[in-house]
Amino acid sequence: RVNREKKLGIKNIVKISPFIDDVRIRNFIPTRTPSYEYFLTQCGIRPLASSVICVIGNMYTELQHKSYPLLFRAIKELVYKKKNEVSVVIAGDGEMRDYCKEIVASMGLSDHVHFLGFWRDIPGLLYNSAFLVLASSVEGCGQVIIEAGLMKRAAIGASGTGAETVIVDGKTGLLFENGNEIGRAHV
Repeated sequence: RVNREKKLGIKNIVKISPFIDDVRIRNFIPTRTPSYEYFLTQCGIRPLASSVICVIGNMYTELQHKSYPLLFRAIKELVYKKKNEVSVVIAGDGEMRDYCKEIVASMGLSDHVHFLGFWRDIPGLLYNSAFLVLASSVEGCGQVIIEAGLMKRAAIGASGTGAETVIVDGKTGLLFENGNEIGRAHV
């Protein structure tokens, strides 16, 4: 309307959607049920650990974008070398989901890593998880890190990515050395 009235001559106008759907987070009402009940009743899984690690992201053809292989190697390190009981839930879907499941199975992690597929209840998932991991090696600024912060959950992300602009290392989360599943970032 303003374009026509002021004769600005703008031919293409694009509406940019909000970056974060903060309404669904602000309207989230936490339940008093224990987190393990959420995972059992809503997700159909029985976590091995009392604290669950949350991962949210698409499973693109280019797996290195979200760094799923690196994430799985880190989980294997925690489970088999560090002897930590770890439960990870991955919300997201894509053409590489079955391949990711194969990688997890080949590493002996099927009891530790649970694939939820497309998931609508992101606030509930974050609320019932201990923290979020975004292992992406190239992400500008993953909105899931901001959503985790809005849900008062710490996040872990890679150095040299947009995670550095959101995560205050050691305070609101942790940064790891990009591409290194066992190395901390030196920030």
